[in-house]
Amino acid sequence: MPRKKPDNHEIPQYYLKGFCESHDPFLWVFERNKPFDPGKKRGKNNPLWTSVSKIGLRADGYGIIVPGEPPDFSFETKLQRQEHIADIPIKKIRTFMVINRHEKEIVVRYIGLMRKRLSRRDLTAKKILNTNINNLPWDYWQRELAFKGNFTRASEVTEAKKQLLTEPMQTRLLRESMIMGYEMSQAALLEMTWNFLITPAYDYFVTSDNPVIFDENQGLAKSPLIFPVGKRVALLAQLKQSNDLSYRNISTEETKKINSIIIQTATKELYSPESEKWICERLTIANP
Repeated sequence: MPRKKPDNHEIPQYYLKGFCESHDPFLWVFERNKPFDPGKKRGKNNPLWTSVSKIGLRADGYGIIVPGEPPDFSFETKLQRQEHIADIPIKKIRTFMVINRHEKEIVVRYIGLMRKRLSRRDLTAKKILNTNINNLPWDYWQRELAFKGNFTRASEVTEAKKQLLTEPMQTRLLRESMIMGYEMSQAALLEMTWNFLITPAYDYFVTSDNPVIFDENQGLAKSPLIFPVGKRVALLAQLKQSNDLSYRNISTEETKKINSIIIQTATKELYSPESEKWICERLTIANP
């Protein structure tokens, strides 16, 4: 079990490399609401030209810290094991090759992992977790155990609830849920029609710290999904269209519209192979 905090990333390096120019693992990192001043000095320039190994670092390292115990930083490794299963299908999509139904299932799971990696997911999930724990019938369980004469176990019910509401236990539950399936959303995304949109040769897609995009209020049952897969290709998943898993060339204008959506839904950062000023301008205007 890793005990030293590694450089874990909310956005995997393999994913980010698909947006780099040629084979250089560097991208321009734009921060929301900062003036345009491109360069290589962290903390000064925006966008910042930096290696993908330094992008999207996770402050807590996905760690579980329990007082008096060695820290557990094993979850990044568990995530990577699942994500690397999708390396071949992702590479095929980036080179405009046809993928099959089984590979589609693999990419569905990959997209789920991408969402679960995000810090913003922890905030939402923790609120749900707290509500679910507090809504459990603790008093009923305690009474039933006491009526049956299991007084020791009845006295442990309160302690069990208390433990579940501690920060280390809630963090562990959140981390364990990251590597579990998400059956309903997974099934919905799998049954949607996937089209891969290809930019003109001189255009490109950007991506962000929130790369899986859909209307979270309506859910996948009613909302299309956009997922930039690489610099020249993005997934558009829609409800029951034709030509599943097909590729479609799009115009410069359509590319701009997709990029505008990606920029609008970015949380704090945007990642681009180019340092164009219009990205900074739209990232400032499109503040969610």
